[in-house]
Amino acid sequence: MNNMKKINVITLGCSKNTVDSEHLAAQLADAGYEIVFDSDRTRSDVVVINTCGFIGDAKKESIDTILAAAAAKQQGLVGELFVIGCLSERYADELRAELPEVDDFFGVKNWEQIVERLGARHRRELETRRMLSTPSHYAYLKIAEGCNKHCTYCIIPKIRGSYRSVPMEELLEEAKELTEHFQTVIDEGEAWYDRNKASIAGSERIFILGYGVDYGSMLEGVLKIGEMLRLPISGYEIEEYSHGPTMALNPRQTLLMIGSDEAEFGRMCQFRKAFKKYTPRVHVITCRELEEADERDLVFGMKTSKYLAPLMYTVPFQFTAAKGAKDVFIDTNVNPFRESLAHYPKEIS
Repeated sequence: MNNMKKINVITLGCSKNTVDSEHLAAQLADAGYEIVFDSDRTRSDVVVINTCGFIGDAKKESIDTILAAAAAKQQGLVGELFVIGCLSERYADELRAELPEVDDFFGVKNWEQIVERLGARHRRELETRRMLSTPSHYAYLKIAEGCNKHCTYCIIPKIRGSYRSVPMEELLEEAKELTEHFQTVIDEGEAWYDRNKASIAGSERIFILGYGVDYGSMLEGVLKIGEMLRLPISGYEIEEYSHGPTMALNPRQTLLMIGSDEAEFGRMCQFRKAFKKYTPRVHVITCRELEEADERDLVFGMKTSKYLAPLMYTVPFQFTAAKGAKDVFIDTNVNPFRESLAHYPKEIS
């Protein structure tokens, strides 16, 4: 049993490593783990570092990242620490001797063992599936591996093996998975609006609240919804909103709360519980697991890091703006504000 452990997969090096990490993450997510890709933080139940061992600078970065995670483990911030990838493929014995804090080392050719060591079962039918860590508008597709040219200055053949192409059938299946992935985000965003449109479009006022990196998502939502749905709308940092505007909170107002940042997610959940005492129109938009989520909330099935999540959070705001305006018979082709303040000529006659 994994007991819903959080696994932070940190990827260093080239885009091939990125693809490998995404395949690993898909296997672990299917087994019920919460997966994050957060290179800036090592605090997690399990940290997996996918290393690079190509050139000196890359090896130094890998070692420094491992040492930082090992220090976090000694402080009790990390439960288990695993190192995978090119560096451990090449220097596994030396690393084991020097870094006893690491629970285990794996190379680049034993993915089934890695998955099983982390407490999951490797499923062959999931080998083309990935949990993307890149922004939603692009993804890498690895079409080949290894190299047959044993140049004296290059270690790739010794680490990755001889050149071999990924079978065409696997590439097509993986490409299909990638193109269909974001459609799920779109479908979930639209379904969320459709089941809440009467409440949202009929609001007296809308507040959008965001913490940290989600503050930018809040601003995007305010601009988009304010422009098209044309309801009174305000945006706040959540703590800021709790110091004043809450005094006017009533059941006719809607709160859209964005939550992806690990450190502040728990605090947001506390506010959510408190705000619901004053208005039923409280909606959380997140890609993290949310306890006691209901039909008012949008919990995306796609899990990603806090830095990539804002790309997903624009989707429900787009539907709220476009479909919301249509539902209340607003012609968005007509600008009710007749003063072209942003387009005045330099000289006004």
